[in-house]
Amino acid sequence: LINVALALFALAASLALAEWLARGVRQGPMYGRILPLGGAVVRRIGDVEVWTPPEPRTKPEEIEAAARDPQRYVVLGLGDSIQYGVGLPREATYLARLQQRLPVPPGRNLYVLNLAVPGFNTRQEEAVYEEVADRLSPALVLLHYWRDDARQYRIVGGHVVDIGDLS
Repeated sequence: LINVALALFALAASLALAEWLARGVRQGPMYGRILPLGGAVVRRIGDVEVWTPPEPRTKPEEIEAAARDPQRYVVLGLGDSIQYGVGLPREATYLARLQQRLPVPPGRNLYVLNLAVPGFNTRQEEAVYEEVADRLSPALVLLHYWRDDARQYRIVGGHVVDIGDLS
């Protein structure tokens, strides 16, 4: 009877451990909670789903100010969480630091616009570029490419979720 009780206890402990490990390890696309983005606004640009994080690095009014300025010199940043600077204050991102160090071209007003969004891939970055390029006429586009940029992500339940490879 003791052996049976020990066997049942070992089985229960093994199943509990397996369950705990399964919940902690990404099992597939819908289990891949990458980044919480509660409050993100999801929209479409053509056939591409994009989202705006609750705290975009460049506010819409900053984009509009640059678009209205005939003396603008725009450096446009497109990327994902690294360029966005997840976990950093806005002024500590590498694009904010770049703006502090770049000389302003004579007679121009410098705008370094960080349109990076956590979870974006290059297809989404291209859609955002197409949406703003005519209005901003960027002098330089900095595209931050990372090894996961061929992945496709969606906002599901307030999280950026990996749903598969684009390639």
